[in-house]
Amino acid sequence: TDSQVAALKIAVDRDTVAGKRDWAIIVMLARLGVRVGEVAGLRLDDSLARPSLRVVGKGGRVLVLPMPVDVGEALVDYLRVRRADRGERAVFLRCLPPLTALHRAGVGDVVLRYGRRAGLDGVTPTVFDTQSPAKS
Repeated sequence: TDSQVAALKIAVDRDTVAGKRDWAIIVMLARLGVRVGEVAGLRLDDSLARPSLRVVGKGGRVLVLPMPVDVGEALVDYLRVRRADRGERAVFLRCLPPLTALHRAGVGDVVLRYGRRAGLDGVTPTVFDTQSPAKS
């Protein structure tokens, strides 16, 4: 629900690198209705410079989504502080070495962690995937 998404967002400390990353993840999930696997699979080469976002969905299906201003701002805010191991092209990275791609489970853990922090029992990556506003 809108109130659950608002509670998740309030729980994020955007003054840290991890918080900036997690904010961008939550904003993408909420605003674009993409799945955690699509967020995890996002690469720096995926048309981030345009006002649209190219994600690879289930079965290799390519989706080109409009990039709302808040999603773009969250991504830029994170990308300014993102540090990666040499050659790493994933957008979202682990915060502890090795600084490599944050996989689907890691993106899911972001949702679970902030759901718990916000006191939202039952908010899981799967529930988030199926109840995102853009999917209804």
